[in-house]
Amino acid sequence: MDVLDSAGFHHTTFVRIREPVFYGREGAAAVGKVLTFHSVREALTSMSSIDAAVARQRLRDTLQTHHTSTGVVFDSHAWLITAHRTDRIRPATTEWNAP
Repeated sequence: MDVLDSAGFHHTTFVRIREPVFYGREGAAAVGKVLTFHSVREALTSMSSIDAAVARQRLRDTLQTHHTSTGVVFDSHAWLITAHRTDRIRPATTEWNAP
């Protein structure tokens, strides 16, 4: 909080959010969903065909370990941070907000 305080923020609150992330009812659906992620596609296309096949199998294995009675589910954690500033700092002028 010292960083936020020194930047002029006050009344800072931290709320922990823990919600499951659902990837699909079955492993195949979960694999299909994850394979649509840009970062996953980029990683796989940067690999050799052998390494990509190994990575896909590891993905299937990992998703299988998270298969539950409700589907393929992972834990997810995040923090919602809210802080307030009372001083009025004029935003920098950019091409998007220039008069």
